[in-house]
Amino acid sequence: MNKVILLGLNNKFSLKTNLWGFTVLGILFVIQGIYHIMSGMVFPFGLIIGIILVPGGIVYSVYGLLAFSKSSKYAPRVEVDSGSLVFKNGVLKEPKTIRWNKIKQIEFASSRLVFSMPDSEYAFLYDTQAETSKEIKSTIREMAESKQIKVTGG
Repeated sequence: MNKVILLGLNNKFSLKTNLWGFTVLGILFVIQGIYHIMSGMVFPFGLIIGIILVPGGIVYSVYGLLAFSKSSKYAPRVEVDSGSLVFKNGVLKEPKTIRWNKIKQIEFASSRLVFSMPDSEYAFLYDTQAETSKEIKSTIREMAESKQIKVTGG
């Protein structure tokens, strides 16, 4: 089994809605910024607002494309496969990989996963929708049970 679960945002919108929302709003910010720069209204304040809106809109659109797309290597996610678990909690954060053969026990808590290993403990904290959290936990539980790893909590 190889499964990728995107964390998304802890809001009421789906990943697809967040992707399109961030991208479209970013494009609208760029258009509004260009309008303020070109119109020359209320100089220099229109120019200042335009200079802020254009790069801000670009960043907003790029964030949407990077954070909510399954094909993006930057998207916050949990990857579960037969060899390891990969956790990425933010667009600019490095992923953390844990090999299944190193895990002795897993504890589930609210928005937190704790992995006990022989020499250390790793806690993965995340903020996502309840359905996504349940999917993460059920996927990890299924793989852990197939490997005879003790899982507590839920």
